[in-house]
Amino acid sequence: MIIVQDTREKEPWHLTSFAEVKQQIVETVSAGDYVIKDKEHLITIDRKKKPAELANNLGMYKDRFERELERMREYKHRYVLCEFPYEKLVMFPKGSGLPVRVQRKVRAKGKFLVKQVERMSEEYEVEFIFCANREEAQEKAIELFKEALKSEDEQHSSELPAHN
Repeated sequence: MIIVQDTREKEPWHLTSFAEVKQQIVETVSAGDYVIKDKEHLITIDRKKKPAELANNLGMYKDRFERELERMREYKHRYVLCEFPYEKLVMFPKGSGLPVRVQRKVRAKGKFLVKQVERMSEEYEVEFIFCANREEAQEKAIELFKEALKSEDEQHSSELPAHN
């Protein structure tokens, strides 16, 4: 498969190290950060590197993030894939790497962020997946791409008329 990485993606994943990925190209993606070439409306993955990035998307930049989630509805499979464990979100801002003086000023604490994730997941029918680290997130992305392709192949084969 050929993976399309969005032009705005900073510090991109390098998915060509996986046998399933023939090539990774950079193009504009309508929603999310990664899609499969020529299957653009099958699956999209929006990547979040750090709890602070997700916290900003759930708090200060919520309107923009919700517009992104709304655009993701075009896709059959929609994911927000986080390169950090769920516990980091729950504990936010503790352990976030933010300076203590900044942590004291943070208004969006873990409990609020968890409720926002639950609400947005349900409202926009997008799955938030938390991984231990960047490597695990990349592996999960490949797994999700493969599952989406497999489900599409199974759907197409069930739609074909039976040959006698």
